[in-house]
Amino acid sequence: MSAINGEGENLGLIETHDETEEADAVISALEKEIKINKRTFNDFAVLYRTNAQSRALEDSFLRNGIPYKIVGGTRFYERKEVKDLLGYLRLIFNLKDTISLRRVINFPPRGIGLKTVDKCVLQATKDNKELFDVLKNPEPMNIRGKQDESLVNFFNLIKKYNDLLTKINASELVRALVDETEMLKYYKRQDTIKDQERYENVMEVLNSVDDFMERNPGSLLHDFLEEVSLLTDIDEWNEDENPVTMMTVHAAKGLEFPVVFVTGLEDGLFPLSGALNERNLMEEERRLFYVALTRAQQMVYLLYATERRRTGSDSWAGLVSRFVREVPEQFLENISFSSAMTRKIVRTRTGNLK
Repeated sequence: MSAINGEGENLGLIETHDETEEADAVISALEKEIKINKRTFNDFAVLYRTNAQSRALEDSFLRNGIPYKIVGGTRFYERKEVKDLLGYLRLIFNLKDTISLRRVINFPPRGIGLKTVDKCVLQATKDNKELFDVLKNPEPMNIRGKQDESLVNFFNLIKKYNDLLTKINASELVRALVDETEMLKYYKRQDTIKDQERYENVMEVLNSVDDFMERNPGSLLHDFLEEVSLLTDIDEWNEDENPVTMMTVHAAKGLEFPVVFVTGLEDGLFPLSGALNERNLMEEERRLFYVALTRAQQMVYLLYATERRRTGSDSWAGLVSRFVREVPEQFLENISFSSAMTRKIVRTRTGNLK
């Protein structure tokens, strides 16, 4: 591989502790590039191997008021599976949240159809009750089959966790809910690439709660929901702000940017674990790494974490990717960064660095 524009900068190599610090390092290097080289936000692209990796990056960008766009995908908090889980949490916190109730009442599938929900709405209107309250007694609605039992079970599930709101912390509650609803098992059973991504995104919500708990020990569910609400409230930018681009390496094919950050460079993530013992798959991963490097016109930053949450709970010890280890040392420059983790969330929709 040779440079079209002549000999350029060495590849910047940044070691971080975990995915949160990795996102922090991207912002630190990005700010330095803007200050020293007079760059603008749209000069940068942040690449990752899997869609679920965008969560930590998006959270950090939102907290720091840096505009971004997702190319070839959906923002983390707009993904269906993420909205489904958050719908559960919002309903548990507020039993009057009819929008969330209708979203999750039949997810994972429990045999409650739209006609049954409509009957419940009519009964609630007739009795002048909240929709949630009529679920505990479906008999007056003349609902047949097992749907009446499913309604009662759903009512009991939500009420159980509503009663636990002030008794267990946010992480304990969310994990218990995910286990009891078996939504992860549901995605596993589907056995498709898309459902594997959904599985990983639900795990990333668990990681998000854990990150929040580390920053705010002892927090309850409503504290976490406030954080998510703030992040999603500022998840809008003026198109004139020329945002940073985030995307998977696959989505980056054919695109070029002055500065590229390639994140998650650990064996098992890039390359993916399924390729470690499969020659053909490994060669495809190597080609993708080549694609990632060649998206940069002027500067490439390679980032990896020594620990990364991969299971939604325990940290996974990361070994720097073999692709990085294959790069001759004379072409790598180890870079340290100044942590930006002490910043407060930006509460305005501005693209200016704070």
